[in-house]
Amino acid sequence: MSEKISKSQPYEKFSNSSTAEVNPQVLRDLRLSKGETQEKFWRRFGVSQATGSRYELGVFLPKSLAILMGLYVDGRITDELLDSYAA
Repeated sequence: MSEKISKSQPYEKFSNSSTAEVNPQVLRDLRLSKGETQEKFWRRFGVSQATGSRYELGVFLPKSLAILMGLYVDGRITDELLDSYAA
């Protein structure tokens, strides 16, 4: 069974670094649960397909992106809002 992103998960490993450790399988599962390609999903967050692919393989996310994704998972930011900025 795959791990789910919890409300606290994107924030729990920040410490003082500029990156956040997020389970890459959770990122991939989130994208797949929406039925989206890497290009469509990651563009919403201002990230290229190639960079999104690296995040899904385990490269640490910038802290700001992890916070944004946490707000997205919590439902505080919608697809429509993110898509309006990514266009």
